[in-house]
Amino acid sequence: MASSEHPPALLAENIPDDAFTPVHGDDQPCDICSAAGSAKCNHKWSSIVRKHNQSERQNAGEQTLFGVHGVRIDNAALAAALDDIEHQNADDIASVRAKADAWRRLDNSTELRRARTVADAWCAAFMWTLNRDAIQPITHEGLLALQGDPDLVPLAAQREVVARLARKYRFFHWHLEFPQIFRATGGAEAGTQGWSGGFSLVLGNPPWDRVKVQEPEFFNAAGRPDIAKATGAKRRKMIEALSAEDPPLFDAYSAALQEAEATACFLRNSGRFPLAGVGRDINTSSIFVESSSQLIAPTGRLGQVVPSGIATDDTTKNLFAELSDGRLVTLLDFDNRKGIFPAVHSATKFCVLIAKGTRDRMAKARFAFFLQEPKEAKDPSRWIPMSASDIALINPNTRTCPIFRTVRHGEIALDVYRRHAVLSGPEATREPNGWAFTTRPGLFHMGNDSALFTEDADAPGNVRLYEAKMAHAYDHRWANLAGVSEAPNRSDPKDLAQPRHWVSQREVKRRIGAEVPFLTGVRDVTNSTNERTLIPLVLPPEGVGHNITLFQVRTHALSLVACFASLACDFMSRVKLGGTHMSAFVLRQLPIPSPQTFDEPCPWDSQLTLAEWIRPRVLELLWTAEDLNGLAMSENLSGQPYVWDSERRRTLRAELDAAFMHLYGLRRDEVDFVLDDFPIVRKAEEKQYGRFALKELILNLYEDMARASASGQPLKSSLTPPPGGGPQN
Repeated sequence: MASSEHPPALLAENIPDDAFTPVHGDDQPCDICSAAGSAKCNHKWSSIVRKHNQSERQNAGEQTLFGVHGVRIDNAALAAALDDIEHQNADDIASVRAKADAWRRLDNSTELRRARTVADAWCAAFMWTLNRDAIQPITHEGLLALQGDPDLVPLAAQREVVARLARKYRFFHWHLEFPQIFRATGGAEAGTQGWSGGFSLVLGNPPWDRVKVQEPEFFNAAGRPDIAKATGAKRRKMIEALSAEDPPLFDAYSAALQEAEATACFLRNSGRFPLAGVGRDINTSSIFVESSSQLIAPTGRLGQVVPSGIATDDTTKNLFAELSDGRLVTLLDFDNRKGIFPAVHSATKFCVLIAKGTRDRMAKARFAFFLQEPKEAKDPSRWIPMSASDIALINPNTRTCPIFRTVRHGEIALDVYRRHAVLSGPEATREPNGWAFTTRPGLFHMGNDSALFTEDADAPGNVRLYEAKMAHAYDHRWANLAGVSEAPNRSDPKDLAQPRHWVSQREVKRRIGAEVPFLTGVRDVTNSTNERTLIPLVLPPEGVGHNITLFQVRTHALSLVACFASLACDFMSRVKLGGTHMSAFVLRQLPIPSPQTFDEPCPWDSQLTLAEWIRPRVLELLWTAEDLNGLAMSENLSGQPYVWDSERRRTLRAELDAAFMHLYGLRRDEVDFVLDDFPIVRKAEEKQYGRFALKELILNLYEDMARASASGQPLKSSLTPPPGGGPQN
């Protein structure tokens, strides 16, 4: 397994304290705490072992002058012995047998057995069961002792555990199996891995698995589809019940958890995968890519077929940033709609990643996206060159890869990013343009918090639990999840969206933490090929599921909602989205005009600020039902909600779309290109109007705004007094 390797540089530093991080099955209550009836053990064995290892290492450091040294990693003698064997003649049966005998003698030699035992023991420390009743793990001094004598009698029990764990996890040590290729001499030529050299070429299609137990798959395979289908708290209770109902299955599940968590502990804490071994869910594909990048020589090459998330996901950002800084040669991004991999889902995105060693770094890498067949990569118009600085301009926080369908997409995006900073910068400089943008998942997790949900709409003190599919941009009554109709009657301000679940208003207030008139968020699940990708929501202050990402800003919240809802900003979100989630890290790296921009005079109506021009349009689009009366009150509006007028709303949204095309600095031909990037919108327009009428409307408004800005004459707006309701101020 890739998770069971280590470079000699780590071995030379002996066992790290983090090897003794408890996982599932560790730290069972000791006799003292069990007798006292304590729910938690106050004498955790993992902490004791960790402190013991730390103390031994400190003592060894103090005694270095007296001859106690670290683990030796020099494999020069082993490499020389293998060279001698490989150069022996093999011209006849006798010489072949003699050569084979020489291999066996070397493989069983004391020197090689000693090196393997020490290396295996180092890896085993991460997989060891940490209980008082289990065999005590090998720590710092034990590893040094094994180096002196791999057959040391006092460590016989530990050596048996090491051998068992080595077989189970298939420990593998490159510098011992290929000593001529990975020279671990400890000299100045050794890199960060502790060796020099490497393979000329590494190719692979590694497994695309998460390093965790996938409970639905596990229990389906175990013949318990009822547990596999259950979710949240219900599934947890069913699994707990197995300890009495089906002990063998419960033990198998516990063993699988222990193995997965121990492997994840190695990946995160060993130092072997500092770039990919991070995050809650580690994917084996990124682990293999990092391992391969370490195994190639400075002039070598690697090629891997892995999920496209290697270049776009937040958890792989450090790995991709290291590769894209001069090592990445080519990245070909595919979707599987034409069944390149027949056994893989058609929506799966994967890529061919080609990188090089550390010598002679590349100025720019070549990218191609949304390929469906390998032959499409031969089309030179699909190739997009990007440097590390280009990537950093568009995704400065994560250094993840933007996704451009064509060169033109890239040119437009780069120009926009040169004009506008990202919404929220890295942690050290969180506010590059003053938005003070913060996010949080929805108030309730649809699985973990399911015990708090009820279907009783009439119970006192309950409010609705909003799920993402209930709302859309400028429409918090997009769909009912309970009842007979697909959506409420929008012409009736009293007809509100009906949820599947209801939650306690008291719990909602506790989780919000303060009185707020309304909530702002975005739909999480999305796709760059959907009708719309970035979908902002304005909701009543009620329950919100985790499939909505909530956000807050210091000022101009409605202007930011209008920006998010614009086609221009949606276009920018599409070049950043590699998966199917509008994650917070994607939102933070959107190019957004600064808050100060909205305090400046409106270019096409200088009597108003931009915020004043935007505000009435957004309010009329949002306040269409009584459950958003809090929004109206916060904006000093009274009376009845605005009447839902579809054609009027269409014009208001078109005005906002044209306005943000100007705010983003797009030229007329670029506006034309951006609008054509929404094919599903086009098809819907052509079906209803016989042509792309919305594009015509937005372009006409864009040109009207340009003329008004140039002439100084205010734009003649369609925003005449509404046909009913919603008086302003």
